[in-house]
Amino acid sequence: MRILLLSAVIASQFLSAQIGKVGINTTNPQATIDMKIADVNLNGNTPEGLLIPRIGRERANNMGTTVEQSTMVYINTLDGTASGRVANVNKVGFYHFNGTEWIGLNNEKTPYDVTLTPSATSINLGESINLNVKSNIPSQFFYNSQNKGLLKKAAANNIAETISEFTVIGSEGIVLNPNGTDFFYTPTVLGPQQLVCYFYDSDKNLITKNIPIQVNGQIDDELIKINSHNRKPNDNYDSFTFQINSSGSTQYEFKIERASGAPYPYFEDTNTYGYFVFGQWYDYLNTPISIDMLKQTPGVNNIKIFARKKNSTIIEASKDVDFYRKLFTDFTEIKPLAKTLHLGESVELKLTSKPDYVTSFIADDEVYMERLNQMSTNLPIKIYSYSSSNTLIKTTFLDETGLSLPNSTYAGLTYGLSRSDSEVLSPGQVVKDIFEPLQVGTYILRFNLRKTDKILESVEREITVVLNVIP
Repeated sequence: MRILLLSAVIASQFLSAQIGKVGINTTNPQATIDMKIADVNLNGNTPEGLLIPRIGRERANNMGTTVEQSTMVYINTLDGTASGRVANVNKVGFYHFNGTEWIGLNNEKTPYDVTLTPSATSINLGESINLNVKSNIPSQFFYNSQNKGLLKKAAANNIAETISEFTVIGSEGIVLNPNGTDFFYTPTVLGPQQLVCYFYDSDKNLITKNIPIQVNGQIDDELIKINSHNRKPNDNYDSFTFQINSSGSTQYEFKIERASGAPYPYFEDTNTYGYFVFGQWYDYLNTPISIDMLKQTPGVNNIKIFARKKNSTIIEASKDVDFYRKLFTDFTEIKPLAKTLHLGESVELKLTSKPDYVTSFIADDEVYMERLNQMSTNLPIKIYSYSSSNTLIKTTFLDETGLSLPNSTYAGLTYGLSRSDSEVLSPGQVVKDIFEPLQVGTYILRFNLRKTDKILESVEREITVVLNVIP
């Protein structure tokens, strides 16, 4: 059968060479090629017709532009991307090449349709609108907000990044598609405004679509707003209050991450939020949140607050909040360091944390601090501790091992010298220590200064006081 069919084709071509036409199953072709069903098959069930080459969309695109105009193919698979020369190839069927692109047989191009779906059109300043941009043909677009807002797209880290106005989206690798592409628009001014979006269709015609937006609130509003921040550099704790400036119709959530140092937040409202966990997302309940911030290390202790819409993975805003715990200068001294006295006499030993040229402290500007200390002695001694009103607070007896004797009013086993900078102490604190040796001899009083993370040089050191007691 194949040999007979081939012979028939050859015979027809021979005929066409004589008269300039080709006839298949006819000796009288009425056109350049005239194909007829053989008489024997007219009433049969054999497959008949013209079989056009069948290729996929990507294969048609790979032919380039050297294809002869009017070439026809049948697209049987929609592989590859509907862009460029095959921008109109969006369904299976017959297509012809018009010299620049493949067009369906009825010469139709896919109508360009783009849909903008904002999540809201009335919001508070600081909030963002979710904007889904959907196009039936992969396309490019750019926007113009008249400098009244910022369009953002989701980055790899789920943080929304700003796209500059008039930046053609598509050149950045973001091509609009039928499934929709999500963006975020954040207004930066109050009042009514228009977000203008420009699109290119497949013929590079410019299409314009507007979104009217009403922005409410106050001029200094932002999505994450710090309402108050009580900074206490001399203290281990700061406190602050913040809010998510949402319009109420959109549910937001927040989380807090450590940025530097060793801050640790505590919710004041533990009944609602429980105990704080870094990196955990909490629902924002449309009321300001108060937090006590523990500054675990001296110096900078910073955090970052993140906000996003509930059930979204895209972080729309972040806010740095800084905390500082002062690093003090260690100027701990004991005076006098040596003294000769008769048995029965006593001497006041002063512990100070400021140099002699500093006459007083202003609590908020304090830069010096004393170190906790532990005293040891080689001979028995009695110590009287007084308040700033010269009231005896406690009496301590130390034996030659440095341990408190049973008749001490001081319950501790070790003794530490008290601070003498009375202007920053409360009236009930010890500010004066009187030492009375209990026997003749040379007393070696050693004060071991403990480590602390509140000073610049946190190292142990020792101050030695020598008392020479004579009869």
